Amino acid sequence: MNNPSVWPNLASTALKNIDLSTVNLSGARLDSADLSGVILKAADLSKADLSGAVLKMADLSKASLYGAILSRANLEGANLQQANLDRANLYSANLERANLEMANLCNANLYGANLSEANFDGVNVRNALFGNRSGLTANTKSRLRSQGAIFIS
Repeated sequence: MNNPSVWPNLASTALKNIDLSTVNLSGARLDSADLSGVILKAADLSKADLSGAVLKMADLSKASLYGAILSRANLEGANLQQANLDRANLYSANLERANLEMANLCNANLYGANLSEANFDGVNVRNALFGNRSGLTANTKSRLRSQGAIFIS
């Protein structure tokens, strides 16, 4: 979809607990949408606007979220295994208990995000931006820093 005038506008829509696996929603407007429990396995959400969206317990495994806007989104308990979040904006997002195992967070902005109890096993965090008050343990911060993450006050 190269023509922005035909990108789907699903802002403030409720699409709870449905299977949208492999759907192409690149560039879509999903800001403030309720996508709780939605299955978006291998979906293309690159450059989509998901700011303020509710994605609690959503399955975004293997999804492409390249350059997506997820600021203030609620991803509590979401499955983001092997998701591509390169250049994604997760400013002040809630990722509490999210599974980010093997996800690509290169160049992502996670400043102000709540990352309490999130799983970062095998994650790529090269040049990812984190805030110091992220809810991460000292050990996790140290491990992510050694893998190229950037922490700022």
